Amino acid sequence: MIKLPNKGSNRRLPLWASLPLVAIELIVLLLLLYWIYLTRPVETYQVPEFIGLDKSSAVASLEEAGMDYVLEFRSSLKTAEGLVIGQQPAPGDEIKVNRMIKLQVSRGAEKIQVPDLRSKNLMEVENILIQLGEQYPLEGEVLNLGNIARVFSDRVENGKVIQQDPEPGVRVFQGSQVDLLIGRGSWPRTVIVPDLRGEPIDQLDRLLEQYGLTAGDKRYVLDRNTAPSLIIEQDPPPGVVATAGQKIGLTVNLSEIDPVVEQTRYTLVRFNPPPVVIEGHLRVQLVDQRGERPLLDSYIQPGERVELLVEYEGAARVLFFWNDELYQIRELGV
Repeated sequence: MIKLPNKGSNRRLPLWASLPLVAIELIVLLLLLYWIYLTRPVETYQVPEFIGLDKSSAVASLEEAGMDYVLEFRSSLKTAEGLVIGQQPAPGDEIKVNRMIKLQVSRGAEKIQVPDLRSKNLMEVENILIQLGEQYPLEGEVLNLGNIARVFSDRVENGKVIQQDPEPGVRVFQGSQVDLLIGRGSWPRTVIVPDLRGEPIDQLDRLLEQYGLTAGDKRYVLDRNTAPSLIIEQDPPPGVVATAGQKIGLTVNLSEIDPVVEQTRYTLVRFNPPPVVIEGHLRVQLVDQRGERPLLDSYIQPGERVELLVEYEGAARVLFFWNDELYQIRELGV
């Protein structure tokens, strides 16, 4: 005989059908826990200003408030040892009580080893000091360039460091200055200025070349007691110690002007400046029977034409100096 199952017997759902229900229950439980976490009262802490306080006072304040903290020590040229120079979070921030507070504490000026700057030029020295600052993450300058003196020396090239103070390898406090003694090149050769007076002007270059000197400005006069085209005066005078290559200023006698009966005459002289794009300095000088005298000393604009009414006696010359160099001589007949 076949037995039928009782109507009141328990029936269980298969496993695959119950898994979604379990997942829904877990999600509801997690949402409930998250809501409880969000709505629970949170204790906060307003960060005070620690910068400028000594380390002990700052730490005592944090421990009293039950805050976690970490200390970082940094070298500082501007702040005394043991004082707080930085903090994180910033003063006034509202944070949770379990958040870490970081304090940066000064350990004073660092001692720096002075690099070797000898035989370097000034640009190389500045680059070395910049690179030194990048090696030390310090507050303020690592080393400063101090006094610079320049002397003649045969030991190093022109512009290179001969000596430094402090010396290389010495350890000094951060921010100290390094003084430099820089070479100006070899000692210049000196010569005794020769006596050029009475020498013909056309021999000047040869004479000066023998002594390593050069010709400077020339001034022309008319001196009837001196032969024409001779040097009358010089600057610096003979016997002076001069540096090789120094310029010698000269006063030169003009060629002889034939004597004539002194008679005052007038003439109009014109001068066209050389083609230039900027103004130039024009000086006009007259030499006649009465001697030497200036006619004009002025700056001339490009393209400007100069006309002068000249009063002279006997045969004369008008000398035009452009930018202090003899540019033209104009003969005035009788």
